[in-house]
Amino acid sequence: MNAVEINHVLQSCAAEEIAMVKNTHNNQRGASTLGTVILLAVLGYGVFLGLQYIPQKIEDMSIDSVFDSIEAIQQQNPAGSAQGVEATLNRLLNTNDLEYLRSNFKVYQDGHGINVTFSREWKLNLIYTEQAMKYEKTLSLK
Repeated sequence: MNAVEINHVLQSCAAEEIAMVKNTHNNQRGASTLGTVILLAVLGYGVFLGLQYIPQKIEDMSIDSVFDSIEAIQQQNPAGSAQGVEATLNRLLNTNDLEYLRSNFKVYQDGHGINVTFSREWKLNLIYTEQAMKYEKTLSLK
């Protein structure tokens, strides 16, 4: 092969590669507008649910902390009555800025000891329906 033939072969190979790149570019244009809109809608719905659910879970963890504190205080310095436990509960709710949940707590004494219960229902808005959510916890002190 002489230099002219080699040059001609290289030019034809280059032309074929350019044609393949152009053909690939026409076939691969990326995500469609509809796909992007659907993705954004799903992400938005997830954020919408998270903004409702996460604060409730944080509140539930705070209530768990209050119950753990009551149990620890009772082990160190037992209150002899339900009124003493209720005073401790009120102080802990005030400290944790949870006074608005006071009506959901019940402190009572039975034959086995002092019981502290918490019960609350809230609704999770799913746009198409509302899902009732419930959180209950009981602590028995002897």
